[in-house]
Amino acid sequence: MERKELEKFKKLSWQEKNDYLRKLTWEFDYTKAVSLLPLELSPFDLSHLPNEALQTYLIFAKVIANNGAETYGLKIHKRFLREIESRKIDDPLLLFAIHTTVIAFYSDCSMDEEIIAYSNKVLLSPIPFNPEIQKLYLYIKWKNLYAQFTLGKMSTEKFLQGYEELKPHFPQDLGSQNYYEALKIIGLILYSNWPLEKFLKECDELLDKSVSCFTPYLLINKVRILQHMGKLKEAYELCLQSKNEFTPTLAHIYVYCLSQINALCYDSLPLEEAIIVRAYPFIDFSLFKDSNVIHTDSTDEDTWFIQNQKITSAKYKEIPSHTPCLDLKAALYINHAGQIELLSPLRTQALQLLIGSSTMGCSFMQLAEKLFIEENLEFKCLTKRVQDIISQLIKIGFPITRKEKRVYFNINNYHSSIILPRGTRHGNPIFYMKKNYDYINSKDLCAALNISRASSWNYISQWCKEGAIKKSPVKTGQYLFVN
Repeated sequence: MERKELEKFKKLSWQEKNDYLRKLTWEFDYTKAVSLLPLELSPFDLSHLPNEALQTYLIFAKVIANNGAETYGLKIHKRFLREIESRKIDDPLLLFAIHTTVIAFYSDCSMDEEIIAYSNKVLLSPIPFNPEIQKLYLYIKWKNLYAQFTLGKMSTEKFLQGYEELKPHFPQDLGSQNYYEALKIIGLILYSNWPLEKFLKECDELLDKSVSCFTPYLLINKVRILQHMGKLKEAYELCLQSKNEFTPTLAHIYVYCLSQINALCYDSLPLEEAIIVRAYPFIDFSLFKDSNVIHTDSTDEDTWFIQNQKITSAKYKEIPSHTPCLDLKAALYINHAGQIELLSPLRTQALQLLIGSSTMGCSFMQLAEKLFIEENLEFKCLTKRVQDIISQLIKIGFPITRKEKRVYFNINNYHSSIILPRGTRHGNPIFYMKKNYDYINSKDLCAALNISRASSWNYISQWCKEGAIKKSPVKTGQYLFVN
């Protein structure tokens, strides 16, 4: 963010800062938002924040989570929630504003159980007669109703009854109407068996007057309706028309949209998008099994193999060792001369994340969270380490670019084949050795992986500890693979 804009933000009141952060959230401009406030606060600074600032930091935690660092956002969220509980805030309007912010965070992170538990406590407390508080109370009541429905704790009929009771009290501005109506339709499509024709009509009516931030949600649900009505050609065409509506920060919706196209017209996607549908690392693909036939439960096909502008599911042991090849299953690169260059675990994981993200790219926060989730360091230090890893990969020669605080691997500018592990498996050279050798010893390891004798014994020691190999009962210095 430009220094002038940052200085301008610092001069705003806390309420104005809240409004500005919300505006960026609605515009999905998370990369700009994360530079506005310090990521870490000392206990002294935290204790001296005014009460109004606590809500600002809860909104900030929501922005962090939406920018790909959900675990770290939750860490900030919990810290400020503890601070709020310890202060016993007596301003009812601020308190309800905080309540809605907490529930909005849980909603964005799909934490429905937490929504119900938190909102149940709030709904039991006395509600002062204040129009602004009544509006916030209504939002909390709606989130409680919706979470119970999505968790299967409430029937469709009861959900609709509750919705109709709340509807007369909803704010009458267009944005609010879009929000409640769109969310109702999304919920009914995903979690009920009601007639699809009715949803299609309501979807079209909302799209005609939609506020732009809801358009992607409505479009993808219209695709789903058309698909389940058997109107596959219309659904496919709408998918193609809708792709440009999705920004990188709308990852879950965008990947779902692509998975719909793939299901409607299998293997028709260009390579870059086909990679996202198969290997996007920030999505649980079990959510898409109803529409994405390529994600099976088969454990044999453990890799994605990218070659000649195609990506296919494959068994690693059946992929012939060839050159040049970036083998992220084995954490190594085989160059044109057939020589092996090992990759460190962090470089391997970073490449796996970047390649799987394809045209969507990764934010530095996403990479920091995935690569250093166990590290107890300031997040700024972790993002700096990520930047160093990316710089190293660029120096090695990988076609990686930075654009608007996101990082991309340009697959079309890379002319080696790629072996990409399925799921969250980490690369390890033992997979390469197991595929090409019946057994190993220090000498073979040195020759195959182009490493020193000392390094070969380090690998052997580590693999023995992990139970991946064992000493041969017949020959000294020889090690057998353990299945």
